[in-house]
Amino acid sequence: MQTANQKTLYAYESQSQAYINKTPDHLAGGMKAWIDTALSGLHEGAHILEIGSGNGRDADYIESLGYEVECSDAAQSFVSALLAKGFNARLHNAILDPIIGSYDLIFANAVLPHFTHEESTLVTSKVLTALKPRGRFAFSLKKGTGEKWCTEKLGAPVCYHFWSVKQIETLLRNMGFSEWSITQDAPDFLEGDVWLQVIAYK
Repeated sequence: MQTANQKTLYAYESQSQAYINKTPDHLAGGMKAWIDTALSGLHEGAHILEIGSGNGRDADYIESLGYEVECSDAAQSFVSALLAKGFNARLHNAILDPIIGSYDLIFANAVLPHFTHEESTLVTSKVLTALKPRGRFAFSLKKGTGEKWCTEKLGAPVCYHFWSVKQIETLLRNMGFSEWSITQDAPDFLEGDVWLQVIAYK
């Protein structure tokens, strides 16, 4: 029997072009400000891993600022598209695969909402181990309670798991992160969705 994440991954794998078509190709507002803050103070040669690179929009912006990004995604269709665009990209399932390497920043935008709280805890533990001293984990989650299946964006079902600020803080504290910031953003193109944007330091 497939897990909710496996069903969601199948939706992205089979409908990657629909995702690309419906995702804004530029950053603005709160999302751009969050990424800028996550990058603040990083040296030019910083090691950066992106989990769930999708269409490469965020990696493209980060690289435009002079950094190099190791892109990854659990959907081969996205990895193929990223490679075709010239990105350094590889297939990586954050739940099943280890994180090999040592990083100054691990970035995961709109990825963890597709994981259960238990799966998110597992992935966060892997991330913490892979971070250099004072390395940072920047990730976003949807604010709310429970979970919800949606078909609007892809035309295929994807599952979202919601979080509160208190739940995120408990997770980070229990994991052993030294400090963190959490901001909220409600992009115009995502009516009704409030995103919690986290930057946590090892």
